[in-house]
Amino acid sequence: MNMKFISSRASAKFFGESKMTFLVQKDCVELIFKIKRGIYLTVSIYSLSEGRLLLACIWGDFWNRLKGMHNYKDVLARLKKTCPLAVNIFTNTVSPHFAYLDKEQTQGAVVLEMKAPVQTNSVSDYLHEKVVEKAMELMNYNLNLYCELDEKCPFPAWRDDFEKLK
Repeated sequence: MNMKFISSRASAKFFGESKMTFLVQKDCVELIFKIKRGIYLTVSIYSLSEGRLLLACIWGDFWNRLKGMHNYKDVLARLKKTCPLAVNIFTNTVSPHFAYLDKEQTQGAVVLEMKAPVQTNSVSDYLHEKVVEKAMELMNYNLNLYCELDEKCPFPAWRDDFEKLK
């Protein structure tokens, strides 16, 4: 299982005073950023077909509550007033947007796609400067989304789920 985008522990070692490291997984490469001791942010990078990469900040099952709601559109309309970034991931036709990363549709993520800047079939492709820049953009979007939900989410049940995410 890949790391959620925010965690109190890192899944890889950092070299010296470096603030970024990576971990090669079976299906992706994880870029891990050290914000400070005990706060780590992870962006998972997957290879897609035709020289494209999928960058993902994994939220686990946090967004699953929305999947089963019959009044989905009403919930999004109410959420839009206080948490527009949360609504954007479900209404954007471009990146970043929400996607499930597994067949069972239980592991949700905020994702964006990009053209791979190089294609040498090496792990270094995932560490290219342009990929790291896009990963940082996605990470910042997710941090803003995280803070927005933490401060303004109007739904008590979601707040409980949010506490489990921390």
